[in-house]
Amino acid sequence: MSSRNTFLIPQMTEQIDKTLRYDPTASWKNADVCFNIVNFAYPTVHTHDYYEIVVIFNGSTVHNINGESYVMQRGDCCLIRPDDSHFFEEEPGQSQKICLNANFMCRRDFMEKALATFGPDCLSMLLAINQPLAFKASNTVISKIEKTCLYIQSPGEHPSDSNLMICKSVIIELLGACVLHQCTQIHDDFPEWLDALVLSMQNPDNFNKKIPELIEGISYSYSYIQKQFRYYMGTSIVSYWSGIKLSHAKELLTKSNLTVLEISTQLGYETASHFCCLFKKHFGVSPSSIRK
Repeated sequence: MSSRNTFLIPQMTEQIDKTLRYDPTASWKNADVCFNIVNFAYPTVHTHDYYEIVVIFNGSTVHNINGESYVMQRGDCCLIRPDDSHFFEEEPGQSQKICLNANFMCRRDFMEKALATFGPDCLSMLLAINQPLAFKASNTVISKIEKTCLYIQSPGEHPSDSNLMICKSVIIELLGACVLHQCTQIHDDFPEWLDALVLSMQNPDNFNKKIPELIEGISYSYSYIQKQFRYYMGTSIVSYWSGIKLSHAKELLTKSNLTVLEISTQLGYETASHFCCLFKKHFGVSPSSIRK
């Protein structure tokens, strides 16, 4: 993508079969990012060499991407990757209604650096997903983004530093929502018993209990629970439970006058020495040094 390319009305650079190929188009032609506010459908199948995030403010549209179609309404967003083939069309029966949306466009190098802040494998994860990278933003976030876009919108080729920074911050916020959605939907079928168990493990009243006490009432064997816990949570039930209790112990050491013995007893450890050993292994320092 050349820095001379401009990001408003798409420009066709080549035609491959029935799919048009576009270069980025909009006002801030030399910037890493830019955006348009659009109120019409774009029914031509196309691809582009940059990343795009579509955010719907009002109305609805049908998004066709890589052979899949779905309706987008207020709050719906989608991250469109380079070479994703897509187009927008009016929803049947809604031809008289305007769909107001914002298109945020990002150059490849900016997007790669932005996604790297979420983890070294974030970009490869998103590129490997076959389905559309659709996600949803809350009404509060959508209202804020809409007002922000109207505030920083400018027709010039060179946006002010503050407007460019604001645009980038909006894009980072949207990327966070996208990444969160993609990571959590991997296991959107959490069993009810696991939801209840994890919730009970956050309750300080249960911190002095052993794991067998926590799983009482769950009609599965301990080995099955261990296996399922690791599958959904990415760690063992023992490590998860220990981490929660030790984090609470650290908070008590910094915010209370309880002795190390009192804290270890309160959290169900048999001896203070065992507690201190686990604490140092987890945090790299002893409980007494935390208090100093």
